[in-house]
Parts: sequence; structure tokens; C-alpha cells
Amino acid sequence: MALTKVLEGGIADDAVGNTKLDLSEDYTFTGTIVGAGGSNVPYFYGKKASNQTTTRNVTTKITSFTTDELDTDSAFDGTTFTVPSGKAGRYHFGMNIVVYFGGGTGSDGERSLVYLYKNGGSIGYSQYFLGSSYNIDTIVNHFSIILDLNASDTIEVYAYTRDGNADGHALVTSDSSFYGYKLA
Repeated sequence: MALTKVLEGGIADDAVGNTKLDLSEDYTFTGTIVGAGGSNVPYFYGKKASNQTTTRNVTTKITSFTTDELDTDSAFDGTTFTVPSGKAGRYHFGMNIVVYFGGGTGSDGERSLVYLYKNGGSIGYSQYFLGSSYNIDTIVNHFSIILDLNASDTIEVYAYTRDGNADGHALVTSDSSFYGYKLA
């Protein structure tokens, strides 16, 4: 016996007047399927176009996420995502920020924090802190969050770095990325 689902309306094909769809068959639908899933727009993605130098013990805005950039609603300028008019709702954001203390920067990293800012203020962060060993070469900070946002709210990435010998800087590398999309 074939697996069937009772449908409303249509031509009756059983003794009680129900139309049945044989779910073991393939069908071609010509209409629009509604209510299944969502479109998850707007969405954006960007990978850093080049390395960015940070200053020791200073929180720095991370810019230029313009390589391989995707942006469905022209709401992301490579640095700041701004919720478009009429697109308020629940969003998921994520970042992968690669901080490099190696080479000419001393290979003596101690601490890296990456922050997500909403409307100019920190709302969450990821931290890597080694303490007094001062021998980190590379740190990858991952962070993701779900937020309820209104139209014109802004989202940005910042980083704080500290190295052991105070030579003054680290690099947020071009391997870093930032993305977000609307959930509902």
C-alpha cells in the first residue's frame, strides 16, 4: 500500500470522499510554495582585504571586510552593517578574527579580545588570554551571537591586543571574516 496524505478539496478518490496524494511518486509543482522556511535576508559576508595593525592596549575598529563580499541589501559597507528600513528582526552575527603577533611583531602575544558593537557600544566579546607566558604567535577568536535589532541599528567589529614586550602592535590578518543574516 502506498503512503498517502489526505488533502482538502479536489476530486474524491476513496469511499469517504478524500483526495489522496501518493507520497511515493514524484510531482512537478507549478505554483508557489508558501510558509516553508525563510529567506534569511538581508545577509552579508566579508573577508578582510588586507592586514590591519592594532595598537597595544587600544581597542581598534576592524575595517575593510571587502574581499569576497556578499551583501543582499547594500547594508554592509565592509566595516559597518546597518539594519535596512523595514528589516527589523532577529539576526545572527559571527566573526573569525585572526590576530598575528609573529614575524616583525615579536611573536610575544599575550591577549586578544574581539568585540561586537551595537550602535557604538560593546554587546559581546571573545577573549584569549595567556597570562604571563608572552609567546603566542597567532590567535583565532571566534564569536557569534543572536540579537533582536531595529531598523538603523549598526553592528561593527573591534579588537584589543596586548603583546608581552610592549613593542606596540599586532596584526588582524586578511584571514579574518565577519558575517550576519536575518533569522526572523
